Amino acid sequence: MYTLRVFVAGLLVGAAAMVVGAQAPANRIEGNMGINHVGITVENLPEAIATYNKVFGFGEAAVVKDDKGQPTVAFVQVSRNTFIELAPATATNRPGLSHFGLEGRDVKAAATALQQHGVKIDNPRVARMVHSLPSRPNRSA
Repeated sequence: MYTLRVFVAGLLVGAAAMVVGAQAPANRIEGNMGINHVGITVENLPEAIATYNKVFGFGEAAVVKDDKGQPTVAFVQVSRNTFIELAPATATNRPGLSHFGLEGRDVKAAATALQQHGVKIDNPRVARMVHSLPSRPNRSA
């Protein structure tokens, strides 16, 4: 049940972020091109991946595994350029929404503008993401 609540919370945050990203240009942070991904920490990573696939038909875009073959992070493809990043919970990383990634032209300017709006930003950084990974066919449950 807890996994379902985290799942729904992540979905709602992602949907809200997409709505905010679709607002008129006057409401946008300078250089913000939209949401790239939403990061969610989950209790059971393989179960979360399977749930996003079975319930929504979102394909597994990439899974990073440790040297023992255990998944450490997974990306589920929501749309051409939007992903859900799933990571397993740990003692210091409790289940829930962990972060979201914006796609933009100028990280420093966007971080400054967001901070001026009261947004706490721990570690603004540029990360190269693979955009538009090949779409996976939707699989029915």
